[in-house]
Amino acid sequence: IEVVPLFLKDMTGELGLHFLASTGRVLAAVCLATLFAAPLGLALGQMPGLDRIFGPLIAIIYPIPKIIFLPVIYVLLGISDFSKITLIAIIIFFQILVVVRDEASSLKKELILSVQSLGAGRRALFKYVYLPASIPAVLTALRISVGTAVAVLFIAEQSLTSYGLGYYIVIELSL
Repeated sequence: IEVVPLFLKDMTGELGLHFLASTGRVLAAVCLATLFAAPLGLALGQMPGLDRIFGPLIAIIYPIPKIIFLPVIYVLLGISDFSKITLIAIIIFFQILVVVRDEASSLKKELILSVQSLGAGRRALFKYVYLPASIPAVLTALRISVGTAVAVLFIAEQSLTSYGLGYYIVIELSL
């Protein structure tokens, strides 16, 4: 009974600012990752030859815990919100890429052949077959990726920042 009013009071104050900063970082990272991963996943799923080239590389890089790149990203991009957003985007990029690629490559050949028999080229296949069929996969990947993004955000915000939930939990609550 005492917790909810205290939480609402804090949300209108300092906690609300930290929450907004973290939310902005997560949304920017999700948009950035989706902007690059979804079209690339569609292309790899649509072109088996291209997937044969990049598939092994993705299989090697995907399981690497990308949080280890945080110091490298700080060195290359500086200590800023953009570096934190980039780290989160890199991590969820592969989750989105793999799900969309697998969905695009698993479309039934009969569906593709029937649209091609109507005279559709690669662009029409992309627009009328691959894109609509992959939207559920993109949404599923986003649902999974947002949880990962929040977990990584906590790690990225623990140091070298002055706003965000990670900073608030580690610095402000430990005082």
